[in-house]
Amino acid sequence: MAPMVKLFVFTVVILLFVICFCCRCIEREQEALLQFKAGLNYSSGSFTNLSAWEKGGDCCVWDGITCDADTHYVVRVVIWLFGGGVISESLCTLTSLATIDLTDNGLTGTLPHCLGKPSSLTGLHLPLNSLSGSIPLSFGNMSSLTHLNLAENNLTGSIPSFSNLSSLYSLDLSSNQLTGSIPSSLSNLSSLISLDLSYNKLTGLNGTLPFSFSKLSSLTRLLAKRNAFNRSIASSALPSSLKELSLTFNGGETISEAFFHNLSKLEHLSLSNCIFNNSPSWIPSFQLRTLVMTSCKMDSQIPSWISTQFKLYHLELADNNLVGEIPSWLQDISLQIINLTTNHLEGRLLLSTSAWKEMAFLDVSNNALFGEIPSIWSSRMEVLSLNNNSLTGQLPKSIGNISELRVLSMRKNNFEGRVPTEIVLLKHLQILDLSSNCFSGLIPHGIFNLQAILVEPNQELSRVPYILPPNNYMYKNGLKMDSKGRDENYAYIFPSMASIVLSYNQLNGAFPYDLGKLKGLKLLNLSWNNFNGTIPNSIVQMSWLESLDFSTNNISEQIPSDPGTLSYLGALNFSNNNLSGSIPQGGQMTTFTQSSF
Repeated sequence: MAPMVKLFVFTVVILLFVICFCCRCIEREQEALLQFKAGLNYSSGSFTNLSAWEKGGDCCVWDGITCDADTHYVVRVVIWLFGGGVISESLCTLTSLATIDLTDNGLTGTLPHCLGKPSSLTGLHLPLNSLSGSIPLSFGNMSSLTHLNLAENNLTGSIPSFSNLSSLYSLDLSSNQLTGSIPSSLSNLSSLISLDLSYNKLTGLNGTLPFSFSKLSSLTRLLAKRNAFNRSIASSALPSSLKELSLTFNGGETISEAFFHNLSKLEHLSLSNCIFNNSPSWIPSFQLRTLVMTSCKMDSQIPSWISTQFKLYHLELADNNLVGEIPSWLQDISLQIINLTTNHLEGRLLLSTSAWKEMAFLDVSNNALFGEIPSIWSSRMEVLSLNNNSLTGQLPKSIGNISELRVLSMRKNNFEGRVPTEIVLLKHLQILDLSSNCFSGLIPHGIFNLQAILVEPNQELSRVPYILPPNNYMYKNGLKMDSKGRDENYAYIFPSMASIVLSYNQLNGAFPYDLGKLKGLKLLNLSWNNFNGTIPNSIVQMSWLESLDFSTNNISEQIPSDPGTLSYLGALNFSNNNLSGSIPQGGQMTTFTQSSF
């Protein structure tokens, strides 16, 4: 063999050896991962592609798997499938595993006890699944663990002792069904920065938080909302390091200004469903950025101490029996989120020009506000809700300048005139509710060309609620719409939730023939108006439609005979019109009674 050929063959052999040595995963770990895969349900459309997970392959290059570059042991497993399945105990044999992240996979079954054994594990993330049973006692032995997230599952039983988790920075057990007292051993977690126990059935220690919590000198975030504490939280139980505190909707605590004596670093405060007693001259030692106090029985004007919070950008004072006008000093704080819904506030909505320009969220529904609304609008606003007031006049044309608006809800007022054509400029608008007003004339044709609802939503992304700036604030204030023949409350606004509700007005004219272009629309209610003409055949193309109401109008002729792809339609009402012909048969149409027609 010629020297050059020998050199080439030798080089190829060396390269193959290096590739195999550097990249090929440990055989027993590959087998463990294949056993883990066998317990999962997945499809080709999943975010993590498991199709390449096959025996004999290199598991270090598999989607969702990371290996150590030197030892080739698996160090990270991050899977996102949505399909469900169970957690195989085979993961416990991956002795160098540092991170397990199986967030939002629809997993069922119980937590494997053996997960508490790997000393190398630093991050265990299993939120947004359907895991049941108790938290294994062995989880208290993971001394290297820095992050433990078991939120939004169906876990039961009590919280085990985590006193050995000296490295733990973040513990999230929220949104489960945990019961019993909060163990005082949690106060031994000297490195703990964030603790979330919200949305459980915890009673605390003797009905409240353990006094020993004051020893958590690193703790900056404590969330314990919606539990079953039956005694007021003592301020001496809270560390002075706290920057975020939420005790919303527990046992109706009575809290005085003395409660905050040691909390000068506080920036985010949520105390809903409490009784808050403070003197009129009180000036807090903290400077809040977020204040949420709903259902706190204030029975007065908006508290004046809030005017001293110059860094405040998120204010919620809903359901407090607040009276009087919205104070002028509220205009001087650069608020970006305002929720004053369900009070007795009156007067005109006269926020200053500067206040409008930076605001992202405004909800003053269910008050006694009157008069016309100003023609100054924020270009950053995403949610504008003025429902159930006594507002009058026409909607200003400048509403079309709110370029980021996603929710426009103004039901149950006295607005009149035509619906401004400028609404068609709102390319992100997905919720439009102008029902129960005095609007008249034709619907601007372009409303049925709103870009946000012209296309079918991405099925996976549609699972995640919108995150609104500036504080990762999800719109969760009980948006109410006339749906399926009754008022429906919607707790969250998802990207897939697109609706147009124009019922109970004096609108007229014919329905646009190309109505079916709204592929992403889920709810359409045009009832109790004066519309005439025919039902466009294009509605059968609205494949995501769940509720359709054209009742109590003057439409005539036949109902489109082909039900098309209306497979999600759960509510239909064509009654009280001048329709003729036979009731359509087939598909979803067979599920409706004659009262729908």
